Amino acid sequence: MLKIADLRKIGWDCLMLLVLLINLSFSIQTDLGTVNLKPVKQSFVPTEFYIHSVADFREVNSTLGNLIYLDERKNSAYKIEAKLAGGTVNSVKNFFEKSLATNKNLQPISIRVTTLKITEDKLGAGFISGTIELALAFYVQKDFGQSTHLLNFRSKGKYQRRGNQMNVIEQVLQQTFSNSLIYFNNYINRESPCNIKLAKSVELTFSNYIKQDADTVYYAKDRPLNWDDFKGKTSSRKYAAYIYPDFGYNEDITMKNGVVQVAFTLRVFLAKSASWANTSSRNAYVLNHEQRHFDIQKIFTEKFKDDLKKEKLTPDNFEGIINVQYLETRREIHRMQEKYDDETNHGLNVSQQVYWDKFIDEQLLKYKVN
Repeated sequence: MLKIADLRKIGWDCLMLLVLLINLSFSIQTDLGTVNLKPVKQSFVPTEFYIHSVADFREVNSTLGNLIYLDERKNSAYKIEAKLAGGTVNSVKNFFEKSLATNKNLQPISIRVTTLKITEDKLGAGFISGTIELALAFYVQKDFGQSTHLLNFRSKGKYQRRGNQMNVIEQVLQQTFSNSLIYFNNYINRESPCNIKLAKSVELTFSNYIKQDADTVYYAKDRPLNWDDFKGKTSSRKYAAYIYPDFGYNEDITMKNGVVQVAFTLRVFLAKSASWANTSSRNAYVLNHEQRHFDIQKIFTEKFKDDLKKEKLTPDNFEGIINVQYLETRREIHRMQEKYDDETNHGLNVSQQVYWDKFIDEQLLKYKVN
């Protein structure tokens, strides 16, 4: 005869079994929509990149679409939500990282998943057709957390499966992602030597423009100023003569073997039509004072070259650094030209003129101009 306590125990065990069956049923239903994206060792080893990060940029995160589940017992079909095991970002990142060798000395590439969708339709005789649509955007990581877009990849993989054969979906998904890696690897191998977005370093070269023309004098060590260069109309009786020297550069940027090559052509010049001298002041002493203004311009142009050579230029920062250095050099020139005129009193202080002549000659020698 069963006791009340025994009946209670049997009731409790039945309840636990019922809960277990419900949980198991829920687990089975949940797992039916889970797709495993397993890493596949690729046939190539990257020589230009490694996968830095993966981000989900789809409009609707986590959902892959719907799969058709065939319930043979009830001879019916219904849709279940598809998901990547472990979540989209983790699953895709794991696929890329474990499918490829990682060398962090190479270019860091971030991938944005913009489309990842599975669409299925029921066919006859227990067959199901499906399409996997994948779109990725590849970026190269730059300094300060910035990134530069390189290219997009888009693909559609089609399949047919019988019944609830989930492995067919997983195989096509693997192949589609593998195709994206092959596509990007071919792209970066082709573009790395010539695409400035993928440049690894910067090299500078300098040359001087010295070809003279009718109204412009370009600084050359064997071409000093002469009075024929002062063609402007005299605009002041306070000063004996006046020139307005300036400097600029042309920049030719090319890519070779992954290196940004920046070729500068420096121009130190003055316009003859803007230079003038009073007729009574045209002597060697006054001409020397004006020549020293021209020399100062040349000295700081050489300093501009040296300052740039000392900079740690990268493909991401070289243009900004060059522009900043150019503006700073112009400010330095302005300050030095004013100091020269103030201390020599525009050449009237002979002893200071002698001092500045010596100082300028030393600077020209330092920069190997003379």
